[in-house]
Amino acid sequence: MTSPQFGGLRAFAVSSQKLMSRVSRRFRRSPAVLLTATCCLLGGSLCGLETTYAQSELPAELPRPGYRELAPGVLTVIPPSSPADMSAENVFRQQEFFEVTLGQAPQWEPHEAAVSRTLLGQATARREGGNSTTFGYPFQHEVWCLEFAYKPPRQIDIDVPVAGGRMQRTRIWYLVYRVRNIGGLRAKVEVGNGEELQKLIEAGTFEPENLADSGTQLTEPFEEPVRFLPHFVLQSYESVLPREGLAAYRGYLDRVIPGAAEAIQDREDPARKLHDTVSISESPLQPGEERWGVAVWDGVDPRIDLFTIFVKGLTNRFASKVASSDDLSDSQKQPSDQPEHQGIAQVLTDGDRFALESLRLDFWRPGDDVDGRPMEMMVGSTGLFPRMALGTSLSEAASRAVVTRAAPTTGLSRLGLSWESLLDGATDDLLEPGHAVSLRPLDTLLRALAAADESVRERAADEVLGLVAADDLNTLLRSLETEQPGEAEAARSAALGQLGVTVGEGQTLMALAELTAAIDQRPEIRQQLAIERAVFGDLAAAYDRVASAARRGRAVAVLEDLRLDLRELASLGSLGAFDRLRERLDAIAGGLETDDGGEWPRMETVIPGIFGSEGPGIYGDAVQRTPGIDYEWVFQYEK
Repeated sequence: MTSPQFGGLRAFAVSSQKLMSRVSRRFRRSPAVLLTATCCLLGGSLCGLETTYAQSELPAELPRPGYRELAPGVLTVIPPSSPADMSAENVFRQQEFFEVTLGQAPQWEPHEAAVSRTLLGQATARREGGNSTTFGYPFQHEVWCLEFAYKPPRQIDIDVPVAGGRMQRTRIWYLVYRVRNIGGLRAKVEVGNGEELQKLIEAGTFEPENLADSGTQLTEPFEEPVRFLPHFVLQSYESVLPREGLAAYRGYLDRVIPGAAEAIQDREDPARKLHDTVSISESPLQPGEERWGVAVWDGVDPRIDLFTIFVKGLTNRFASKVASSDDLSDSQKQPSDQPEHQGIAQVLTDGDRFALESLRLDFWRPGDDVDGRPMEMMVGSTGLFPRMALGTSLSEAASRAVVTRAAPTTGLSRLGLSWESLLDGATDDLLEPGHAVSLRPLDTLLRALAAADESVRERAADEVLGLVAADDLNTLLRSLETEQPGEAEAARSAALGQLGVTVGEGQTLMALAELTAAIDQRPEIRQQLAIERAVFGDLAAAYDRVASAARRGRAVAVLEDLRLDLRELASLGSLGAFDRLRERLDAIAGGLETDDGGEWPRMETVIPGIFGSEGPGIYGDAVQRTPGIDYEWVFQYEK
């Protein structure tokens, strides 16, 4: 839909074009007259544009003189935390040295100072009018949070210095941002019944909520200089290879590249100084001061479409996570003869983890590594990646099953299997960079095919894998039976010998199953691909297609068990397919009965059956995150 403002300009342009045509035809023999008419027409156009702009809505905040004016919506401003996060209670919890304040630190007597001058002495005793109170709270934490604003990330090609003193043309990703010091909150406590409060501390049951009986909790705003120490991380869990499954972690740290900030400044706004990660932290931000900067990444995988940027350093708000017994070594664990402290008063250990609050920004970009042009990047939402990853897998499985005429439920039944027989085992390393998904579904299927009668084998393979992947499987089997020329045969024999796999006459299916199991024992994708190239040569890609078809056949069998229409799923698109699956699972959980009087599959195996062992975590993330939220304040605990 065209706005009234631009609709009027378009009509004016059309009428002007017609008028120019008429003037040209009438005065084509008189250039001077034509030039005069043209000047009059252009003058009228400028007057019309000036009138239209004067009637349009002016921006609420005009840029400084000399700065490039940004169109509405280009700069996204993030408010500092949320009202709940900056509440008095949460500010009060930000205690510096709270283990000292709560009397949990070891006592010591200094040789050249009074005990009351130690941190513990200041925290546990102070004299007011001759009366000793047992709690002083002298180590309050002033919580501040900078206002953060940003433009959508972009790409630029610049010359980057490399080894040997040479310059190399490199594509970098960057984020232009602005930070502003808007102050913060300071926690204050007025101690009432100090003796009662001390009893709670000694019992290990003190929490800030207990102050209702023993004191008053207050906060006050403050303004002071703040030094911004930024830390930017660009990361993505998007899988770009079938062997990676649904998710594969990629992370990139912000870098200071010589000349990058200047080149980006020339492109964005030559009049506005853009600081890099180092120069922006050289001096503190004064109250009310704003500063512009740019975060830069190079070497980013161009195939990723969905990514997240985490910004740390915008606030000094932190959270602590008490280590569980599994996180601690034997030397860190508390002796059994000592009482276990509860709540915030628990004794700190080396296994406890602290995290500064980070700002999470989600983005997406269409494109791949084939198109060499820089692609526009747009603001995403916190739940976009998991929904897109699951929905794309659903849509692909359904559409390929329709096109290749797969009927995995029937095929598995012929082999005496069910889709639950093809479940792969969970692994904690699945999201590690370069870690491959399990090949157990293909291994199980190959062993069942090898044990089946010849009359059943070919038909079952077509039904489970689909016609295309079944043909790939036959090609791989013929390759194992055929001696390869020269060095190719030597490389294959060496690889099979290293894995302990023997290809016997008439036993190629079982040999391929043993080879699959051996490859699965080497979880790194690079190792697996190297083995497959050595064994199959140019047919290595066919092996990957067969492995993917086995996982896809399992997923289709689950969808059929859920009584979902494959053609409908294929036509809904990624997000529509995910919503359709979620609706069915929610309906089953709500007591939906089957039309044929049968039973629904076990819900605890449905998600792993469709998406693999990584599915439950991604599905949980997809349903918990609210679509449409484009930023989030989070705590990231790192070991």
